[in-house]
Amino acid sequence: IAAALMVGMTGVVELERRIAGQSVVLFLGNVDVGKTTLVRRLHERVGGEVVDADLGQAEIGPPAVISLGTYQGGARAGYFGGDISPRGHFLQVLTGCKRMVTKAARPCLIDSDGYIQEGAARAFKSELINLIEPDLLVLLQRGRELEYYRLYACKGIAVVEIPVEHTGL
Repeated sequence: IAAALMVGMTGVVELERRIAGQSVVLFLGNVDVGKTTLVRRLHERVGGEVVDADLGQAEIGPPAVISLGTYQGGARAGYFGGDISPRGHFLQVLTGCKRMVTKAARPCLIDSDGYIQEGAARAFKSELINLIEPDLLVLLQRGRELEYYRLYACKGIAVVEIPVEHTGL
């Protein structure tokens, strides 16, 4: 069961309402928490474009490319990220994400990778947030692994936490 389903229809409708008023929304979470499923469902309902920044599990463009587009129409722009993992390629991935967000129609939904476990991952995701400056940060977490990112509310970024109760496929 994907996180989008665990949120329930009331939660999805509430997210839709919040996103409709936001221009850039960044989704963070570990691997297999349902980020892509939730982004896809929300994109179907609110429109705009998606930045597919999950290099290893690309849905819109080819692997290793940060892609901009829609699930129905495919990629209309892309930036080579260097590999199927952001490890060792932070600069390329950050640059690609910023470029794609700048070009994106609004609302812009950013589907990120699941790299969150190490100290370097926290630094990478923190710089992604600082560079992109999303209006809304959606945290999909099984426990408290993304607790740190709640601090971005102090910087004026709205933060929504979604508990995930499954362990993946």
